[in-house]
Amino acid sequence: RVFRQRVSPDEKDYSAAIVLDRSQSMSGDIHHAEEAAVALAYALEEIDVETCVIDMFRSRPRLAKPYGSRVEPSLYSLLTGATGGETPLSDALRLARERVKDRDGTPFCIVVTDWQPDDQEAYIDELRDAPFPVLGVYLAFDRRGPDSVGSSVRESAHLFDQRRIVTDEERLLGSLRGL
Repeated sequence: RVFRQRVSPDEKDYSAAIVLDRSQSMSGDIHHAEEAAVALAYALEEIDVETCVIDMFRSRPRLAKPYGSRVEPSLYSLLTGATGGETPLSDALRLARERVKDRDGTPFCIVVTDWQPDDQEAYIDELRDAPFPVLGVYLAFDRRGPDSVGSSVRESAHLFDQRRIVTDEERLLGSLRGL
């Protein structure tokens, strides 16, 4: 005898904060980073995940796309190609925490960057206080393969709950799907 049983998956609501590094060091890769952030926002919205995008420009985090809005109206502020300043990841993560605390569902954060935070100790404190997973996407396109990535990037696993190091522009979107 064979019995059939239908099991419905747990219905969870998710909300995502996407952090985009626009520091000066991103000047060569900013178009790829913007493409990654927009692709993530579009893909997550397609599966009903609420998203916001926080970028870091001129050493300050700013809200580039708020929760409750679609990606299309925010494209003008997301696809600027602008870079400048340092990498205030601790401030950006604090802003992400503030943004998700009033959201329904299970939050998570994705950081698209090419380097470490400007204040690693402050960032680790913010990471420890984050009530959600923080996933990292390192862009390292100017290097030739994973073995050529600097030791500071290779040894940065403790800065994220999970991370991907992307050294090939062609594999960026695939790496994002894997994350």
